[in-house]
Formats: sequence, C-alpha cells, structure tokens
Amino acid sequence: MSIYRDDVQAAQERIRALEEELAKARSECEAAEARSDERVRQIQKEIEWLRASKSAADPGQTSSALPLLIGIVGAAVIVCATIVGGALLMLRTSSAPPPVVVTVTPDTASAPREPYVPIVPAPPAPTEPEPVSDAGPAFDRGATLAALSEASKASAACKQPGGPSGAGRVQVTFAPSGRVTSASVVGPPFAGTPVGACIAQTFRKVTIPAFAGAPVTVHKSVVVE
Repeated sequence: MSIYRDDVQAAQERIRALEEELAKARSECEAAEARSDERVRQIQKEIEWLRASKSAADPGQTSSALPLLIGIVGAAVIVCATIVGGALLMLRTSSAPPPVVVTVTPDTASAPREPYVPIVPAPPAPTEPEPVSDAGPAFDRGATLAALSEASKASAACKQPGGPSGAGRVQVTFAPSGRVTSASVVGPPFAGTPVGACIAQTFRKVTIPAFAGAPVTVHKSVVVE
C-alpha cells in the first residue's frame, strides 16, 4: 500500500506542476496575442497612411502589407495552439497514476488447523447384576488369566494413528456365569480415549468357566505400541 500512496502523491505533484505550466503557457499566449494585435494595429495604421499619402505613387505598396499582416496573425495563432495543446496533452497523460500490481500468496503456515477431537463411544447400558450362585466349581484363576492374556494380545489392534500408546491396566468383573459384567481402562494413558474404549470392548467379550460364589474383579495389564 505504501508504494501505491507514493505513486498517487507523485502523480498529484506532477498534475500541479503541469497546471502551473499550463497557466504560464496561457499567459504567454495572451501576451503573444496582445503583441500580435498591437502589430496588426500598427500595420493597419501604416496601410491607412499609405493610402492617404499623396506621395505613394505605386498602389501595390498598400497591398504588399496584407500578406505580412496575415502571416503575423497566423504565426501567433499557431504558437499559442502549440503551447496550450502540448500542456494539455501532458496534463492528460500524467493525471492517471500508474497501476500497481500486488501479488497475494496464501499463507498456508498460518491457516488454522482443526483440533483433534477424540471420539469416545458411549458406555454400554448397565446390566442387572446376576444372582450369586452357590452351586458349581470354584473360580478358575488359571483359565481366567489365560482368557485375559488372549484379550490383552487382541488389544494391540486398538492402536490408532495419533492416539496414545504404551502400557495400561484394565479392570474386569466376572459374574458367576463366567460372563464379563464390566470392563474399564484404569488411569493413563488410555483412560477416556478411543483407544481405551476399544480395549475395554475387547475385554468385555471374554468368557470363562462358570463358578460358584460372588462376582470376581481382576486386573490385567495391556500394552499397545
């Protein structure tokens, strides 16, 4: 924008200079016309004197002054027209400022980036607790650990680009029927993230042999790299 302002200011100064030059040219033209008029009057007086003079033997002398008179008037008109016309032409050609070309390139570095918003699926609907069963075998810890280990390995597929990674813990509660009543990721780095929701969903699919007694809650470590 500063370049454009400088060009406009320069054009305005040039216009003022040309206007002053035009006024000067007009003044000179008027002075030339005045001198021409004065010379015409002098020639006219001389012609009248020659016509009235008795000593003028050759009448051709009176007519010889007419071409001189016409030449003086024509020359004055041509000079004035040349001066004024040239000044007007310069004023018209300089009145418009030169165009300014501004190249605008998009600034990709400053473009705002959309924030990363994790998509956390809604928690599953709560299920009614299963009744405690006194009949059946005892809780099988070996089978439970084996099932949880398989779920931990399957959780590696929950890795997402830009998502958290590392080691975490999952809390799983089994009903006496052997089904999972709840599974949730405990603590960082997966709690409250889509990766953590995927891990919890994987552990909810685990089943173990039915057992007698109350529900059992266990913890299992999981690694997502």
